[in-house]
Amino acid sequence: MSSKRTGDAYVDDKDTLASAPETNTIEEGVENIQTNAQFWAILITLVGQVFAFHKCFWQGLCWMALGGHYVIKSRDKFEDLEVWIQDHRGKATKIEYMHHDKPNDGLGLRLCPTANQKPEFEKRLEQTKTLTSKIKGTSFKIGEAWTALKVYVFYQR
Repeated sequence: MSSKRTGDAYVDDKDTLASAPETNTIEEGVENIQTNAQFWAILITLVGQVFAFHKCFWQGLCWMALGGHYVIKSRDKFEDLEVWIQDHRGKATKIEYMHHDKPNDGLGLRLCPTANQKPEFEKRLEQTKTLTSKIKGTSFKIGEAWTALKVYVFYQR
């Protein structure tokens, strides 16, 4: 079974998802990533915009069936694989690989493909510590404290 979903587009951010059926190789999955990213670069150019290749990276994650469950397969081979995208003039740029445990800061959340939430937790904890150190000598009503928490911790990007 393979996923037909190939991308999520946002106003100023784009995540491309590519997949290969279980019977295919890691290399084919990376090839699919490159193909989908190239299509996106072409679409961006067609509407007169610029694709910022220097802001791009790719991550890979493989799963294998083991005892009725899916487990993450070794990703050592990804470091040796490359993704290249061409601009509208034909100049190819290598897209940097980012390890699967490193978070994607995409839309302000620190998310990892492995669903590891520790980087997001650490970011929010640090924001909370910073905020509390700034307001520790201040007396807030409960509503004011809640507003400060929402504005400076929960919704801060």
